[in-house]
Amino acid sequence: MLMLLSASCNHIHHVRNTPDTARADSLIEAAHLAHDSDRILALADSLEATGDFAPIKADYWRGRASRV
Repeated sequence: MLMLLSASCNHIHHVRNTPDTARADSLIEAAHLAHDSDRILALADSLEATGDFAPIKADYWRGRASRV
């Protein structure tokens, strides 16, 4: 039993940073609803740089901004 406890104490859990996609989506959606193409472009760049958006999602929003 003691061996089991000591083995479990040595196990390290790594916490992975996960993007806050709900917040990112709501920010860019608000800019889209406001027809603010400059804001959409800025958010797409920023959210891609922080890892909150994948490059393909950022590219999608850049394309949408050109049609606003």
